[in-house]
Amino acid sequence: MRRVLISFFLVAVMGASLSFADQYYLYPFSQSADVTSEELSLPFQVEKVEWGYIGLKVWGSVRNTDSRSHRFVKVIFTVKDGSGQLMTREETYTRPHDIGPGQVGYIEGYSLSLHEEPASIEYKVAGR
Repeated sequence: MRRVLISFFLVAVMGASLSFADQYYLYPFSQSADVTSEELSLPFQVEKVEWGYIGLKVWGSVRNTDSRSHRFVKVIFTVKDGSGQLMTREETYTRPHDIGPGQVGYIEGYSLSLHEEPASIEYKVAGR
């Protein structure tokens, strides 16, 4: 909570805007170690993160590094608090949902429904 208050102070009082690096520090993302039957070994890149009145908004991309197409590609987010307790688990499909070899699917401003600051955010790419 302290980091968020400091960030709001910088923006409100000093007129400074947070860079992506600052926001990424506030909300650390890591790849989940969980194994699922729909798991794809495609890289997910977080591009932008913003805290808003409806939660944490995430922009990112999934690149298909395989030699075959994948359908219904989605990113699953698992959000935990400071004690490791689950806050929420949500998923969103990329646009486009189907990604061919060498192509990219995007997540554009997906909002994770949160009422307080998360301690960690894990992600997993899944699809067919």
